[in-house]
Amino acid sequence: MEINESSFFSSEANTIFGEHSAPLGSYWLESVLRYIAVKQCGGDMSKLKPIKTYPYDYNRSLPTGNLYADCYKNHKQDIFIFNVLSFNNLPTIDEVGWKALNQAPFPASNFLSQISPTSVFINTDLQKVIIFVKQYTEEWLQTLAAILMRILPWIYPHSDKIPKDDQLLFKAVHDKDHDTFVKLIEKVASTIDFRALRIQRDLHGWNNSFRNTRKSSLESSIVIQIDNIIKLESNLATAYTKYDNAKLELDALISGLEEDSTELGDFFCCHKRLNVLQIIKDHEGNKLIYSIIDTIDYYDQDAFINSYNNKSSYFYYNTVAPETREIFYAIFAMHRGRLRTQACFELQNTSALTAKSTSYADYSTVPHPHIGYSGCLGQNSIYVANYMKKGEWDMAIEQTIAATKNIHFGDSGILEW
Repeated sequence: MEINESSFFSSEANTIFGEHSAPLGSYWLESVLRYIAVKQCGGDMSKLKPIKTYPYDYNRSLPTGNLYADCYKNHKQDIFIFNVLSFNNLPTIDEVGWKALNQAPFPASNFLSQISPTSVFINTDLQKVIIFVKQYTEEWLQTLAAILMRILPWIYPHSDKIPKDDQLLFKAVHDKDHDTFVKLIEKVASTIDFRALRIQRDLHGWNNSFRNTRKSSLESSIVIQIDNIIKLESNLATAYTKYDNAKLELDALISGLEEDSTELGDFFCCHKRLNVLQIIKDHEGNKLIYSIIDTIDYYDQDAFINSYNNKSSYFYYNTVAPETREIFYAIFAMHRGRLRTQACFELQNTSALTAKSTSYADYSTVPHPHIGYSGCLGQNSIYVANYMKKGEWDMAIEQTIAATKNIHFGDSGILEW
């Protein structure tokens, strides 16, 4: 009988052990692996765990053995054999948990290297073996099969005595004693009903298959529905926010219609700082563009000095003239004078108020260093928006006056005027 005619290589057995009858082309090696797996079951074939091995070519993208150890530690194979044909030196692994088998009492690397240069590394915790070899041959694979008990210490602990039948098996491999080897593997393989084992495995839990499939499907559906509910709740919250904002603005507009139509005009007449620049009437309603002329009285002197002394701040951009820095230092550090500025704003239907960037200024003012350049109110925009939502346009305009009298040296565009 040839090795591949053993019961270990019947179609039913191949189904149990894997798709390939002999992945590396060696029936000697595959027979020993299947023999060991069966013997490990202790007679309970439901516990069968095939020992999987497969050849790989050494990959240049993983230049060190440690990278291989990390990359393949979670793969399903138990024994990895890498051909290292085009490299002069074999990789090494020195990561924690890995051990090189190149010293007594079990120098597996040295033994295999008599046929082809080889490095063997094992990880007992992971129960993995990584082998780098210049080129494996049929003789090399058969020799590997003969010393498997020395590279699988989680199956054959070095402190335990190897069972007699197993000793005879490994000796037959070493001696290339074909007949004895076939008898030993067939003695074990013939006691196993691989057909019944496959049927039991394939039909195990058959009545629960639909239940488990449906359970998995429903669990996935629930996850999706929860995600949809979260999105819908978020959309609903957004819709309520938009509703509240619209209702608040509508109430403000309704309230505004009941006010005296001269109130806005009276307000501007009473504030000498306010100047009407332009009135626009179109399909969107009325727009009033006005300016505020006032001096900057509120600022943080320490913040100014910190920015001034910072050579990488905007004070030292190429677009800033030295004279500008001198003027600012005299005003905001030495208090020699004040900066008279102008800022422009747009009032829409007494329901919205925004700042406008502009270079407009009369001869006695300069555009506000921040508002005039970027049309930005900074934190003041929050207060302005809240006032406008409540219909308190007068308080919103007062807030723009306060913003014009203020400067924040952390804002952009301060020296772009």
